[in-house]
Amino acid sequence: MHALVRSMAVTVVLFLSAPPAAARAATILVDSTLDDLDQGPNGNCTLREAVLSANDDVAVDGCTAGAGADAIVLPRGSFTLTIPGRDEDAGQTGDLDVIGALTIRGAGSSTTFLEAGSDAVSAVDRVLHVQPTAVVTLEDLTVRHGHALAETVSNRGGAIALEQGSLTARHIAVRESLCEATQWFVGCGGGGIASDGGTLVVEESVVEGNRSDGSGGGIRANEGVTTLVRTVVRANHAQGTGGGLSLSGQSSIDRSAVVDNAVGYPPCPPFVCQPSGSSGGGISNAGTLEISNSTLARNRSSHGVVSAGRGGGITNFGALTLADSTLVGNLITASLTPPYAEPIGVENDDVASAMLRNNVLDDTCRGGGFTSLGWNIERPAACGLGEPRDLPATDPILSPAVVFASGTALVPVQLGSPAIDSGDPAQCPTLDQTGSARPADGDGDQLAICDRGAVEMPFGPDGDGDGWVDAYDLCPADPDPDQADRDGDGLGDACDPCTDEDADGYGDPGSAACTHPEPDCDDGRDGVNPGETEVLGNGRDDDCEPATLDCPDADGDGWSPLDSPSCAGDIDCNDANAAVHPGAAEVPGNGVDDDCDAATPAGCFGPGPQSAVAAGLGPPERAGGAGPSGFALACLVLLARNLSRARRPGRRIR
Repeated sequence: MHALVRSMAVTVVLFLSAPPAAARAATILVDSTLDDLDQGPNGNCTLREAVLSANDDVAVDGCTAGAGADAIVLPRGSFTLTIPGRDEDAGQTGDLDVIGALTIRGAGSSTTFLEAGSDAVSAVDRVLHVQPTAVVTLEDLTVRHGHALAETVSNRGGAIALEQGSLTARHIAVRESLCEATQWFVGCGGGGIASDGGTLVVEESVVEGNRSDGSGGGIRANEGVTTLVRTVVRANHAQGTGGGLSLSGQSSIDRSAVVDNAVGYPPCPPFVCQPSGSSGGGISNAGTLEISNSTLARNRSSHGVVSAGRGGGITNFGALTLADSTLVGNLITASLTPPYAEPIGVENDDVASAMLRNNVLDDTCRGGGFTSLGWNIERPAACGLGEPRDLPATDPILSPAVVFASGTALVPVQLGSPAIDSGDPAQCPTLDQTGSARPADGDGDQLAICDRGAVEMPFGPDGDGDGWVDAYDLCPADPDPDQADRDGDGLGDACDPCTDEDADGYGDPGSAACTHPEPDCDDGRDGVNPGETEVLGNGRDDDCEPATLDCPDADGDGWSPLDSPSCAGDIDCNDANAAVHPGAAEVPGNGVDDDCDAATPAGCFGPGPQSAVAAGLGPPERAGGAGPSGFALACLVLLARNLSRARRPGRRIR
């Protein structure tokens, strides 16, 4: 007995002292772009099936069973959700519902696409729903063409909805998605991403071209914690608040850009679709927000024909700290005669507060509650900045254009700017918005002193005279003041011998400097180039050759035998006979289904399987008797109906 007790004791000690077992995890490889959900099964592994495998830790169709904190790996391609059915949280229809710890990793944001349709309007749902129990990481992919719909109750998240869980998005793009409200009294927040009490981290990513009929054209974060690092929020639109970002809770933005966003209602009668004013062309903040090393430029806030909006750059209802940043070209506008526009960078609500340090403010301020911590440059002198080291009523001498370079969007100072080497020496960050080291010697006196604003400008020659020193110039020998770099390869478009946005080896325009010299007909979409094979029925010219039809039509009658949503119209039941197609007149007695409609007989007297004889409606001799029999009369009615149908235009292939 004592021996047994000692043995048990030793076992317990060994168990308690043993190192913890490694967390279980599975890698699930997706091998199909379809959305078929275990039909058969057919042995493939689709994205939806992979998510369900990870959720339930079971093998679904050809997918590996999940085993805890799993990773789904996607190859290049467009993974399009096609199973309709909104407002369902089991992942069987509509969007992908994630309930556990999961990483979804693509092959690059320009090559792997998660989408809910060919565009946002036709999408079956949003793309991804991160539920309260989920901890999700997205890497190296694009989420696009999502559509959240608010009809009688509010909704959120055009592309991604985060519901109290955790989402980290790294090296991704969220584009061209929609949060639509069909009634003015319901809201739809977050055209791209919506977070409700969740933890959202977006790193080195792009949120672009999304729309919300409520708040947050790009991102709406309702409470929770939101962090943006090295991220571009661009060209999003909201009707209510926050054209780019609508934030509450605790938020921080570092080394990022919020540019070309807009907020505002379409022109309409007051109190019909404009129950409240639009605010925050770039950002609307109702919580605690810290912005550092960032640029806010060319954002707009408008309010139709009634009045101007509030805060072209930022409307602040909470507590704002703005440091080492640049605001320029942010406007409030109204559709009046003459048009009204005023450069308002930051507007504080009555109870809001804003602390400003080491900024370049080319726009003005509105409202009270501003506190200067020094080292700001302010062109209009309307922010009430009275700290001795501020420079009010001073032209910062900025670049005339927003520059998209170094993976971000910025408006740098030009040579001779008073912002160069005049910033806060005690609180200089180690990196500027572009990731370059701070401080740097910008005036050639051998002293490295921090610049004011978001971008550190080093001293050096400007060989092409475009306002950019050669050390920062993407084309040092070619004047390119806008520093455009469409494919993000570090060479400006002005001197790049091969501009290849989707990194498939084909440029636009075509160039011998590219891997393949032929021009790419759609340089923004991977899988479309002259080297691809045409995939029938997907709505794309995959091989960039118009002669190869996406919808085949061998007999040239304008109708395709392919059953695909992109081939509009009914199916041609005989693509070898131009006289047979939907909409053709049914010819009695020829034994052919001329109109490709099984509901119409192939002929009153013919031998075909759909003839009146085969259907048992009567022998053919009955039609030859004196006077029309019921059978013959039916044939005449059928003939008249078919002739009438032949005169009506049918749907034809695109």
